[in-house]
Amino acid sequence: MPYLFIIFFLLEMLSIVIVTNSLGILVTLILMALMSCIGVFMLRHIGLAAVLLSLEVFRHRQGGLSFYQMLYPIRYTFAAFCFLSPGFVSDIVGIFLILPLSFPSRSDKNTKFYQEKTKTYTNDNIIDGEYREVKPDREND
Repeated sequence: MPYLFIIFFLLEMLSIVIVTNSLGILVTLILMALMSCIGVFMLRHIGLAAVLLSLEVFRHRQGGLSFYQMLYPIRYTFAAFCFLSPGFVSDIVGIFLILPLSFPSRSDKNTKFYQEKTKTYTNDNIIDGEYREVKPDREND
């Protein structure tokens, strides 16, 4: 496990060198400062609310939310820390963490299959409604 940290650190340094050789030192410094500012803004924005929200979500386990969606506040905070670190590998990891990814569940596939099957049996010319029969009074005739 300690080797993973060393490899990540070396990849960060290598990414800085590659971007500096490609774009120049001034552009690299501007990009690094911009990403750090984004990280600070994200941390100030999420603040204590993220911790409280994640605790409430885990406590009440709302139906319909995937585990990935429930961890959004934690992912957002971790992405902010990734943006704060100097390097571009961590920035890419941070971008992937804040992307709203959703995976189709089995119930979505079943719903789509049911809608396709029932679509063939519906007729658009049928109007659904209620009626009642009114009988005229015989006294007035």
